[in-house]
Amino acid sequence: MTCLDIEMAGTHFVSGGADKNVNVWHYDNGKLVSSGKGHSGTINKVRISPDQNTVVSVGSEGGIFMWQLST
Repeated sequence: MTCLDIEMAGTHFVSGGADKNVNVWHYDNGKLVSSGKGHSGTINKVRISPDQNTVVSVGSEGGIFMWQLST
């Protein structure tokens, strides 16, 4: 894992890393909620939007992805 961001409500967090996956985790039990793959390089940064509906990820290849969080 190279990056992490925690949701403002504290129920979920998102991570990214060299495996090129953006992962959403449940904060309390640590279980993987969902995962997305799209980057061709290491994910260097992830951020949950203030409205908590979108995750933005930035990869070492220069790609910027927006992922919609399901409710």
